[in-house]
Amino acid sequence: MSDSQSLVDIVKREQGQFDAECILFIDLSSRKLTDANSLSMCRNLITLNLNNNNLTNIRAFGVFTQLKILSLAQNQLTSLDGLQTCENLEVLNVSGNDLAG
Repeated sequence: MSDSQSLVDIVKREQGQFDAECILFIDLSSRKLTDANSLSMCRNLITLNLNNNNLTNIRAFGVFTQLKILSLAQNQLTSLDGLQTCENLEVLNVSGNDLAG
């Protein structure tokens, strides 16, 4: 999926929402996504599941200040840059990535 705006449109359509800021839960697991930064339009997310994709960075995820559950397992992440401001994060799953540490 290359058109990042269409990613938000898909989520809005699946959830029957017209306002991206009203979306609280997103499950886009196993969609072969290479970029999910456009989801930053959904600023009030509480739960985000992006398992089993091809994501390489999450730099734009810093806007998710309400996020409590984030699942990024089985992607191609090498860094968690972008999560520094996610102060409400309670659950983080990054298993199966290439994180050095």
